[in-house]
Amino acid sequence: MDLSDLIELTGTDQFDRACQLAWDPALTRCWGRPWHPGGARYERPTDVGEIHASLMDTLLYDGGKEIAQSLVRERLAVATELYQRMPGYGVLAMAEPFMCQDAVADCTTRTLRAALEQPADQLAEPVAYWLLVDAFEFDPSPGGTG
Repeated sequence: MDLSDLIELTGTDQFDRACQLAWDPALTRCWGRPWHPGGARYERPTDVGEIHASLMDTLLYDGGKEIAQSLVRERLAVATELYQRMPGYGVLAMAEPFMCQDAVADCTTRTLRAALEQPADQLAEPVAYWLLVDAFEFDPSPGGTG
């Protein structure tokens, strides 16, 4: 599975619209949540968060079960491509249980570092939020939060 498969599942027009909204600086404030510049909630015709969740669910879960360990690194690479095209916290939140595995720690570190080094707030802010909040709340142990 690659990014073109995810685009096909969503539909090119809807995917492109969600990407456009994800990159619109007037609509991406407060860690990726859309707000109108005047402060009122902006109702988007395409909910980027729902698209993130749907695509990440398709990418990382197979019929409600986590994908095979042999696929994790490959699928996280696709998730990184998705994040670069359609940045947002939803991608990170859904990938978190996989990103924290020892087997992909090197890949995760490079990916997060690269996003934080980007001048575009749309790429850096969701990662900063994830590092400040979620990474410390995640507990991969049996019965933990992850």
